[in-house]
Amino acid sequence: MRFAIVTVMLMGCVAPDELPSPPVQAYCTQQGLSQGVTTHASCPHQPEQGRNILGITADGLRTATSHIAVVSQANLAVDATTRAFLIGGTPVTGTVELATNNPLYHFQITGSAPGYTVSYRDVRALPPAWQPLCTTPEESAYAIEGTWDLAGNHQPTANTVTFSCVTRGKAAWCEDLGYVPTTTQGWDLHQACVEMATANYCNNGLSHTRDKTPVVIRDSAGIQLRNVPPNEITPFPKQMPVIPPAPADFFLEGIWLPYRPVYCLSKFRWAEMPASPCPTDLPDPRLGTGGVYCEDVHLDTIPSSVYLLNGSRVMDVALHTWRNSAATDAITSVNGVVYDGQTRGTIDYPNRVMPPAGAIEGFMLRSLTGDMQLAQMIPVYRLVNLANGDTVAAQANVPELAMYTPVSGTALPAAGASADTIEAHPDFEGFLVPNVPGQTIEWRLYRNGANFVTGTSKPSGFTPVRSLGYVIAAGP
Repeated sequence: MRFAIVTVMLMGCVAPDELPSPPVQAYCTQQGLSQGVTTHASCPHQPEQGRNILGITADGLRTATSHIAVVSQANLAVDATTRAFLIGGTPVTGTVELATNNPLYHFQITGSAPGYTVSYRDVRALPPAWQPLCTTPEESAYAIEGTWDLAGNHQPTANTVTFSCVTRGKAAWCEDLGYVPTTTQGWDLHQACVEMATANYCNNGLSHTRDKTPVVIRDSAGIQLRNVPPNEITPFPKQMPVIPPAPADFFLEGIWLPYRPVYCLSKFRWAEMPASPCPTDLPDPRLGTGGVYCEDVHLDTIPSSVYLLNGSRVMDVALHTWRNSAATDAITSVNGVVYDGQTRGTIDYPNRVMPPAGAIEGFMLRSLTGDMQLAQMIPVYRLVNLANGDTVAAQANVPELAMYTPVSGTALPAAGASADTIEAHPDFEGFLVPNVPGQTIEWRLYRNGANFVTGTSKPSGFTPVRSLGYVIAAGP
């Protein structure tokens, strides 16, 4: 089965343009949930996409119509073989200062191909101090001919060269993947890669992802061909199953053609991002309005000889609260079915509860990005009190839940366990995350007699017990 472009279970709320974005230094950066840098145990073999075409700072130096690039009356170019930055046909050596298409900033370029050290300065500043364009002064940037407009499309502007940071710039990242823009096909593959990397679903310049979210890529040229576990791409279910897919699995997300919105979309990279970001360009196939599931697409019918397709994980899942008819018990869970205490492993709880009316308590983080520190996250599991059958989704070692054990009977991962081990546990619900005002909501424990429930809002008849942490907030 396949998953439609828009789904009630995965409706979202935290739009990329609502994230904190002070000018220049932190434009479009992912705050809070991505503080610090760590490597997820399964990330090294997977490309990690991001929100910026050129880099965190570089994307903030944009003009009214395009991303920043160096310009000159001299002939600026990039050597197709060596990727050297050329001025008048000669590779740059030493240090040069050049104006940019934004008259407020100058660039200083040092080094040699393929990576250059680039600094910028505000011409209005006194004294005119140079600042690193990339994350650190030592980080290099690739020279790429032309510019990118604010919709995310490359423009072959003459005598203009763009610099993309190697760590955060997805234009450089796509070149590292093998999509080197030296031919017409190379430019088209590179363009499709940048669109995919930034999750620019609508081809309007708005990113719908978080930095360093793992993805798996295939392409029409066979450059990315790694269709063996753990990089296999699986068709996505048409509806979110009652038990969410394993966090480590990759599912078909979209097919990307150059210079246009994503051709088809089977799932969102992040459920909490806005649902149906551009309904005119991405019609919902369930509504019979012309939309199509990616799994139904025959590649030989795609209106382009150049395309990329990608897989992504189920990074987060909506939380719903389920209640019994007597309103004496409830559970908030990413699962549609949970253990009800009759026999260990039985999952017929929904037969005894009223299903949710579409309301979402929030979103539980299911898989970490390359930017997220496991030490800052709190794993949540489905736990049960075998004495009375009460089931709750909570972390280990909550004092009031001392009698609760994992629903499956499988021992919880030991302290210091890897993210892969935690995510593979059969009762794993997701991670509680650090508090980020405006992006997270408090996850609390509530009590009604011998019954406990966790959630972001107090169920009727329950009283608050304690705060347990935070989950990703659902929007209005």
